[in-house]
Amino acid sequence: MAAAVGAFVVLATGKAAKPNLSSEVTPSVSQVHVAAEQLRVAVNQLSDRTAYPALVLAAQRLGVAARQARTAVSVTDGNASEKAAFDAGLAAVARYAVALEREARGPTPSALVTARITRDDALRALTGARAASPEAAPAFAISLPGLGPIVRIENRVAAARAAASTRTRLQRTVHGPAREYVAKIDRLLTNSAETRADLGRLIADIQSGNTSVADAQARIAAVVNQRASLQNAVALIAPPSAFVHAADLLRSSIRFAIDDDLAIQSYVDAYAGGFDKPRADRAWATHLLATARASSAKRTFVLEYNAVRSRLGLGQLAVADRY
Repeated sequence: MAAAVGAFVVLATGKAAKPNLSSEVTPSVSQVHVAAEQLRVAVNQLSDRTAYPALVLAAQRLGVAARQARTAVSVTDGNASEKAAFDAGLAAVARYAVALEREARGPTPSALVTARITRDDALRALTGARAASPEAAPAFAISLPGLGPIVRIENRVAAARAAASTRTRLQRTVHGPAREYVAKIDRLLTNSAETRADLGRLIADIQSGNTSVADAQARIAAVVNQRASLQNAVALIAPPSAFVHAADLLRSSIRFAIDDDLAIQSYVDAYAGGFDKPRADRAWATHLLATARASSAKRTFVLEYNAVRSRLGLGQLAVADRY
């Protein structure tokens, strides 16, 4: 009958033998299991990069445990081929831990690829360790967590960077020209709104006789000239692609406004040399239609213009349709 004596086993033949290699390395390898489980928990709890410091610590613990187990294997007597297989498996785990720590410290696509490759290498090496010694198979059935959560986080980061790059490119290629166009159009329309005459007051003055025909004619001529200048200035500004439709609407609204100005001018002229009622009536009817069309066109332009500006983050037209 065999009896245990110290670290040796006394056989029936009276000879003593050391325990097999797998039984001697199992205690140290068990710490690798513990560290691998802690790493799995850390990986599964990842939601974004703010959790990467915990991943660094878990990877470090796995690396330390694997290196300590390698030391235990190296000082243990046993079959050389088994020792080589055990050492290869533990060395591969240690390399994986280092690669994962590097990815967590400074995430890059190449570091992530390296971590995935070293994990695959470690799994193959552990398979080799289990094959080298059936008795050691349970000890080297080490589960290394997958990198799915890290891949998803890095994909989100990459997508955010791509979106930021797109925004920057748009700012250079779209927003820059758009901002310049908006600044020029806004200056013209603001100046027009601030300097244009009160046509309602002009009409009331000529109807009530509070102004002379000559004065009224001069006032409406100034309005027509001012509006024509606005029309010419707007025509010289080439719109960027985003504002092509808005530019067409602006030109139409100014043209309709000029039609209204000319109708009012004709109405004022009807008072020259005695009141020409038929001419005044025709001009007034034309004015009512023209002013309604001009007002509608201005509102349509402002809606489109402000909608494009809003999409590009360029605010709203301050003077609205009062140009």
